[in-house]
Amino acid sequence: MCRSGAHVDFVNDAFVNDNVRYAGEIIPVDPLSANLAEQFGFEPLKIYVLPQRKGNSSQQMGKFGRAALRKSIPIWRKP
Repeated sequence: MCRSGAHVDFVNDAFVNDNVRYAGEIIPVDPLSANLAEQFGFEPLKIYVLPQRKGNSSQQMGKFGRAALRKSIPIWRKP
């Protein structure tokens, strides 16, 4: 639980979102988690996108080819 005015960010409470691939479909985890954060009363402020080096799992690559998946750090604020 966060108090009003609290931030969830990379300085104090960092987490990295990895987008994923399931059955060939890329699932955009960062905007989905921002939507959930809004439903819990947070205000999404920014999403920092990290350099893309991660590919999907070997099982996904074998079946659907390689796709670069985005990693990001979201910044949210509790109004």
